[in-house]
Amino acid sequence: MMPVAVNRRKTETRKSTCSVVGNQRGAALILAIVMLVILSILGSVVLMSSGTEMKVSGNYQVAKQTFWVADRAVEYATSRNILMTMGSEVDLMTADSGVHKTRIEAAGGGVLTEGVIRDLGPGDLPAKIAEAYGTDFGANFYQVSVTAKQKDEPNAAEVHIDTSIVRIFKNDNDSIYLTTGGG
Repeated sequence: MMPVAVNRRKTETRKSTCSVVGNQRGAALILAIVMLVILSILGSVVLMSSGTEMKVSGNYQVAKQTFWVADRAVEYATSRNILMTMGSEVDLMTADSGVHKTRIEAAGGGVLTEGVIRDLGPGDLPAKIAEAYGTDFGANFYQVSVTAKQKDEPNAAEVHIDTSIVRIFKNDNDSIYLTTGGG
C-alpha cells in the first residue's frame, strides 16, 4: 500500500501548483503582449525617425553638390583666359559653343542653368584695398551671376550666386592700365 500513498501525495502537490497558476488567469501572457505592443510602437517610431534623418542628409548632400557646381562656375569666371579675352559680357551657357558650360559641369554634381560675367570697366580701388595699396593702383570690376540646379531630381536644389571680382592693376604715369603678369 505504500506506493499508493506516494502517488497520492504527488498528485496533491501537483494540484496545489496548478491552483497557483490558475489564480493568475493569464496575467503573464497579457503582460508579455503589452510589452510586445510597446516595443513595436517604439521600433516604428525609431524607424520613422531614422528615415527622416536619411532624407534630410540626402537633401543636404544634393544641395552641397549643387553649390559646388555654382562655385566652380564662379572660380572658372575668375580665370585669366576668360577675363582678358571677353568683351563686355560672356554667357557661360552659350559662349564658345557651350565649352565653358561643359568644363564647369565636367566634375558632376548638377547642371549650370545660368551663368553670366559682365565687365563693369575700370575704376578706383575700393576703400579698404586703397588703404593698403594707395593710389598707384586701379581696379577693373566684373560682376558674376550663376545659377546651378541638381539634375533629374523631383525636389531639385537650386543655388544662385551673385558676386563681384576686382582685378587690381598698376597705374603708370600716363594713366595707362598695365597689369603685372599680363592679366
